[in-house]
Amino acid sequence: MAQRIPAEHSRVMPYLHYRDPVVALDFLEKAFGFTVRFVHRDETGVVRHAQVGVGDTTFMLGPVYPALRSAAANELPGLNASVWCYVDDADAHCAQARTAGAKILREPMDQPYGVREYDALDAEGQEWYFCQPLDAGRIAPESKPKTQKKAAPRRKPAKRKAARRKLRR
Repeated sequence: MAQRIPAEHSRVMPYLHYRDPVVALDFLEKAFGFTVRFVHRDETGVVRHAQVGVGDTTFMLGPVYPALRSAAANELPGLNASVWCYVDDADAHCAQARTAGAKILREPMDQPYGVREYDALDAEGQEWYFCQPLDAGRIAPESKPKTQKKAAPRRKPAKRKAARRKLRR
């Protein structure tokens, strides 16, 4: 019988790969205020898996495994993925991240989609979006019921049209 998903986990969770997970964990705590919730080390003390969270959200991270085709974000030729996080105060969060050494890509600013957002890179180049909700209606608009359109008149099969053209000639 399948086990239930742990309460602090989502059905879908990002898993980020870092060249140095220990440094990444320390940076994510200091710069972004995340909490380390679980760390698995192998018999030599190397971090093989960790779970980090904020609020009711958890994400996972671990070391780069070239045999499994994983790489740290700063080793990729381009951006592979970004992580979107809600925060209570984007300006204060940005100041904390900057103080801890995060590279701020975009300063906090109000966006037309209902958030105040800033973008930053962590110590290994992973991109993060930190967003303060401003207008829930623009962040996730409620879906409107679809109105039924009148059915288009049925077209006659092409064979009939071709046959009619022949008769007209």
